[in-house]
Amino acid sequence: MQYEDFKNAVIAAAQQAGITEYELYSVSNSSLEADTFRQELDGFSSSISGGVCLRCIVDGKMGYSATELLNEEQAALLVTRAAENARTIDSADPSPLYQGGGVYASISPTAVPAADAQQLIDSALACQKKAYGLDARVADGTSSSFNSFDTMYRIG
Repeated sequence: MQYEDFKNAVIAAAQQAGITEYELYSVSNSSLEADTFRQELDGFSSSISGGVCLRCIVDGKMGYSATELLNEEQAALLVTRAAENARTIDSADPSPLYQGGGVYASISPTAVPAADAQQLIDSALACQKKAYGLDARVADGTSSSFNSFDTMYRIG
């Protein structure tokens, strides 16, 4: 399930539970890494990770829950667990959520095209080849590592 579909499922579950104050926070990461040693590919890894957190106010108390699995069942459970968590809070201290609004800074991120796996491997091997070609003193212990990371944050 895509994040937007999951978000809509959480909103529907919150409305069904009568929860009107909530905040959904998501972070997702993807990475590629290529390592070389002695002018050969020594290691390669690819990973994708992420999760979603929900904070909500129930009876004036804040509850929290999180999941890494984005499906209909988890959307409903995320709301249920956060509401149950809020009901177990003993503190009478207020726990407000930021209401938004005001003026937010505008950013214009520099678009950097993400390297694909083959580009990363080729770059790491080219770096090794260049290092060995620069000076005869470059030893067989030389290694290179190239990484590509992408992180996305969402709040809403």
